[in-house]
Amino acid sequence: MRGGRHMPIADAANINSTGILISSTNLQRLELSEDQSALYFGPGKRWGDANIYLNETQTGFDFRTFDSPSVIFTNPPHGFGSTTKDQFLTSVLNYVLNGSSDPTAAIIPMVRYGVGFDPAFGPRYDAIPFYNGSASTPTIFSDFQGGLLPGIDLTGFPSITMAAFSKALLPAFQSRGESHGVQQRFHVVSHAATGEAMDIVHDTFFDGIIWYNFANKIGFFAGLAWNAITTQLINASNLGIGCPQ
Repeated sequence: MRGGRHMPIADAANINSTGILISSTNLQRLELSEDQSALYFGPGKRWGDANIYLNETQTGFDFRTFDSPSVIFTNPPHGFGSTTKDQFLTSVLNYVLNGSSDPTAAIIPMVRYGVGFDPAFGPRYDAIPFYNGSASTPTIFSDFQGGLLPGIDLTGFPSITMAAFSKALLPAFQSRGESHGVQQRFHVVSHAATGEAMDIVHDTFFDGIIWYNFANKIGFFAGLAWNAITTQLINASNLGIGCPQ
């Protein structure tokens, strides 16, 4: 079954030379339930398509919907170096441990390295905060807004619907877009929410990239992200009610 190439488990969605490949490309159904509480999502669609569809209104899954008219988000780079690394990992850890305190917030912390990066400086530390509210300095983001890392005030960033965000992002994955046709691989590693574990994952990943000289390969780029699994997310999942965070 050919999907969107986001399977993190190597060869789990593979077939051998005698198998039959089934493509989901034309399974394009999007349908919102009459009470607007669930969305039927065909496997040929992307998440961006769902956001756009909801705004205008895998065999198949029923998704619960949550009201989120607009969000505030930005993508500030926090810099390079060992000091920034320590501050960044501590900020991410604090968010994982305390993220349940504010379900209107979410963050994608990303460490990036690739062609054009100076080995002397190492990777760059970025974070994409999403906030479904009007506060310019949410407490949950305090470490990323001057507490540990250089401050980023959300006041200057306009709120935007997820549909508008998706429309702006989708061209990158379409013909002639910067990510169209790029070969990508995703790997997932679960680990305990401790500073020691985060250090090991970080250093092992980037030491390997530098050791094998991947950064000098044409077009090479790598990112290490932590997807925070908060207590609230687990509890909501176990109760079957979903978690918008």
